[in-house]
Amino acid sequence: MKTLALEEKLPNEVFEEYDPNAMQIKVNFWRAGLEALNEEVLAPLEMKVKKDMLMSDLLIKLAEENQKQTNQVWEPSNIRVLKRNPLLNTSHLELLSDQANKQLSQLRINEGVNLYVED
Repeated sequence: MKTLALEEKLPNEVFEEYDPNAMQIKVNFWRAGLEALNEEVLAPLEMKVKKDMLMSDLLIKLAEENQKQTNQVWEPSNIRVLKRNPLLNTSHLELLSDQANKQLSQLRINEGVNLYVED
C-alpha cells in the first residue's frame, strides 16, 4: 500500500522544498504549575529537525527554544530529554539526553514523536 499526499497553495505562497531527512517532533517543556500531562495542558511546541541530528545539537536547540518561550536560560548540559515508549506501557519514560553523541534516528526519535524536556 502506498500513500499519496497532495498539497495546494495560494498563488502568492511558496512551497517549502521537500527534505526526506527532515521530520516534525513535538516538544513538551516542563513548567511550574503543570497538573496534567495531556496535550491540551502541555501545549507541545512543534519543531522541525533532521533525522541525522546529534542529540547534543538537539539539546542546544532546545535550550535556545526554551529561552525564546520563557526567557529562562537553560544550559544544554543540564537538559533532560525523555520519550514515552508506547510499546512498553504508558508510564515508562526512556531517558535519551544522556546519549549526546547519537543521532536522533539511532535513538528512535521518529516523525511526530512526543518528547518531554526538563531542566
